[in-house]
Formats: sequence, C-alpha cells, structure tokens
Amino acid sequence: MPVLRPAGGALTAALAAGNIAYMADLFTFTILSGHVYRFTSFDTQLLVAGNLYGPCLPWLSRGPWRVTNTMEVPTLEVYLQDNRLTSFSTGGFGGGAANIKGQIQNGLLDGAAFTLSRVFMPTAGDTTTYGTVDLFFGVVGQINILGGKCTIKIKGKNNLLASMAPRDVYQPSCRHTFCDSGCGLSPVPFTANHTVQASPSPTPSVFGWTGGGTFALAKGGTVTFIGGVLQGETRGVIDATATALTFAIPFTQAPGIGDTFSLFQACDKTLNTCNVTFNNLINYGGFPYIPPPASTAVGQ
Repeated sequence: MPVLRPAGGALTAALAAGNIAYMADLFTFTILSGHVYRFTSFDTQLLVAGNLYGPCLPWLSRGPWRVTNTMEVPTLEVYLQDNRLTSFSTGGFGGGAANIKGQIQNGLLDGAAFTLSRVFMPTAGDTTTYGTVDLFFGVVGQINILGGKCTIKIKGKNNLLASMAPRDVYQPSCRHTFCDSGCGLSPVPFTANHTVQASPSPTPSVFGWTGGGTFALAKGGTVTFIGGVLQGETRGVIDATATALTFAIPFTQAPGIGDTFSLFQACDKTLNTCNVTFNNLINYGGFPYIPPPASTAVGQ
C-alpha cells in the first residue's frame, strides 16, 4: 500500500517492523482571534513539539475521512458529546470552564482552522522518537447541535477554491477589508487595549469602557478579550458610546470588572471616511460614481 502521508525514517522503519506500541490523534483548533486549542485522544496529557495536548476522550471524537485523487472536497466530522459539553476546564475553549455549546452557538469556532495529526510512540509519552504525521487540514464548516451532541464538519482546504468569480465586485463602497493588503493600512494604529469598567454593570451584551473620542470608530469594530474569564472570545460591536459598548451576539458570560480586551476599529467603507479620516484615498477600492439602477416608469 503506498504511503499517502510523508513520514520520517524512524517512523517508516518502525511501521515496517511492527514496533509501534502507542499512537494517538492530535486535534488542533485555531480560532480567528489566533487562540489555539489542542487536544489528544490519549488518556493523559502529551507534550508534542513543545505544545501541550490535553486528553479529550470520550467527550471529543472524530469520524472517518477518505483521500481521493480528484478535486472533491474531503470532509471530516468531529463530535463533542456528553455532559462535558456543559462545563470543562482542562484545555477548555475560551480560557477556563465555560458553556462550550453556548460559545460555539455564538461563533467561537466560525472560520477556525483545524489540523488532525497522529503521534506514534514506542513507549507511553515518548512523542519524539517517531514523531507525528499530519493527516487532515481544513476549516470549520457547518456545526449542528442536537441535545448533548455537537457535530462539527471540517472541510478540506481545497474548499477555498470554490470562490465566486469574478473576485471583485464593482460597487460604490470599498471592496477591501479594513487594513488588508488592498487597503494598505497597518492595523496597529487602530488597535488599542482597554479594560471593562464598573459602570454600566457588565452583562454578556453590554459593558462599560473609557472610549473617549475614539468611540465613533468603535461601532462596527471587533472586540477580543486578552485577559479574564472571556479570554480568546471575539465579538463585533453594533453600537458604541464614550462609556459603553453593545454587541449583537452576546458573550458566553459577563466579563469581570478590570478584564482586558483589544478593540480593532472599523471603517464604514465610504469615500469620505477613507479620504478624511484615514487619508488613504489612493487605496480606495470602491466606485462611488457608478450610476444608480434606472427605475422603470409605470403607466407610460
């Protein structure tokens, strides 16, 4: 049978000789905020290439996948199940014990990158002698939650080739994402750290901050917690004042007073904002002078 994944010399020899004593799956989720969660099917923690993987069975498991020589998008199903969906802390999503189903429903894993690897060990815990083999790379797709079971469908990375063409649309507003390569601006000047204030009293949907004169650009921006009970969670701001931020999708719980978060400002993608606020007219990606759709006269 041909080798479908590259393996090191020591592992290849051990497989040929039947010397593999232990093996375990390694699950890695990287969410959009950059926070990484690592789990293993082994019954104890494993240190692999400097990264610690927490034991996850029986609450996290996976289904089979197949490899083809066509452009078919491979899929892999990952299952979260039993009462550990309600609260767990070891390697837990969101940094600490939290309602995992609630976090997933609120978008924690939306767009997250996923890697499935397998580590081979001559003795329990020896992850260096034979090393690992990467089995599946993908992006989190559809998520179904039914009772105590959560099914996460992972789509292979070639799914990214299914982009609509043409890539760019002629429209009045800017087609670039704020601070991407097309926009050309650096996100550093428009990102700042803040703390949750005592007033108004923090809730999952509204909490206080000291935005001052920057609050006008906070609406439509992104908040990512970098400390406290919500570390790693990200939400979009739908309304902002100088003293409070409001979110359409609530966080999984109320933040603590003094918890730190990072706010990435927003751009409304209009010609005036690009020119006056950001002095970036040269990179404006919209077409503001496109004629509006012609109306059809009735009764003539």
